[in-house]
Amino acid sequence: MAMRIRSREQLLNWLPGELSRLGRRSIVRAMEHRNGKVELLGGFSSISPGNDPGWIVRVTSVHNKRWSVAVIPRRDEVGIRLVDTVPWCLWVGGKTPLYQGDDPVFYKMCMEVERGTL
Repeated sequence: MAMRIRSREQLLNWLPGELSRLGRRSIVRAMEHRNGKVELLGGFSSISPGNDPGWIVRVTSVHNKRWSVAVIPRRDEVGIRLVDTVPWCLWVGGKTPLYQGDDPVFYKMCMEVERGTL
């Protein structure tokens, strides 16, 4: 049975171990560096190249290298993939910090701009 991610803290504590296991040590170093930035963008109804819902975490290194890491929960596993662009029109928000992300007001604006409703 797959791990169930229930909070921002749980997601961000779990992610470095999985990224390290997958050979993404530069992202892990950026997450762990005191001057790096880790930002939970929240929940998305669909993340390419599939149609799976999940969360996106943006990691920025001290040298301003940026990665968008999609975390895709499935029945038997939790998948990880890097995405080139954030699909803001598919941002879902929600009532919990895990789905709202770290800056829900800004993310909602990004969604509305991409959908053409702002």
